[in-house]
Amino acid sequence: MSKSISENKGFTIVEILVCLVLGSLLIACLFRTVISQQKIYTVQDQVVDAQQNIRVAIERMNQDVSMAGFGNPTRVLGLTGGVNGFTGVVTPTSNRVTIVGAFEQIRFTDGTPVLVSSVAGNTITLNHPTGEFDGAANKFISMGGMESFIVQNQPTGTTTTLTLDQTPTNPVGKCIYKIKAISYDLGVEGGNSVLRVDDNTGGGPQVLAENITSLTFKYFDGSSPPVETAVPANIRMIQVNVTGRTAMADPDYKSNGGYRTRQAEFRIYLPNLGGTT
Repeated sequence: MSKSISENKGFTIVEILVCLVLGSLLIACLFRTVISQQKIYTVQDQVVDAQQNIRVAIERMNQDVSMAGFGNPTRVLGLTGGVNGFTGVVTPTSNRVTIVGAFEQIRFTDGTPVLVSSVAGNTITLNHPTGEFDGAANKFISMGGMESFIVQNQPTGTTTTLTLDQTPTNPVGKCIYKIKAISYDLGVEGGNSVLRVDDNTGGGPQVLAENITSLTFKYFDGSSPPVETAVPANIRMIQVNVTGRTAMADPDYKSNGGYRTRQAEFRIYLPNLGGTT
């Protein structure tokens, strides 16, 4: 038995050290692979976020801008001061656009439409109370999407009675829309460049999408093919270019300060002004 024990010498110090070194190298390789995969995932996640921000911007702008001119706001635009300072359906610049239209159908708290239930001259009675026209900045309305008016009595709080600046045509049963002037541009929020939307009623611009670094507009008429125009009354289509970037810089990405960017170009037609899709 003593001979068997003496022949079982085990591992030498050198063998143990070699195993430790090989094991450490293997662990280091695995760790590096995990870190690399995690970095790739983080970068991809940031790129997806940047693309999602652009998608949000596109969807919201397309929804609003395509409604420019709906509700026949031309009459109230032509009155003193226009709609909250804007006198045209489209107010164009290269980096900011304002469009006027009846973007919002007024509804009761349960979601049912607010309709005109009766009329006496230029005073209409609604089937549900609403506070949507509280304040001078909210005084522009469209009835049935066909006629535009200015609310004269400027109610405080909720009301069912609105006095208009002229007598409406066959208003009973028609729905009510609020006419607004909505602007889109770039701003800075928390040190970051953001896309902003402002309904110009006093609340100031609100952040729509973060990390949007570039926003430009081009305006075209209704020709075939469309021709770029600087005349607001001739605008029938708006081309929008948006650039978004990742929220964090990648030190291994050598361009653009380490920020990966994504771009989108899209066209918005204005059917209420005669633009075709």
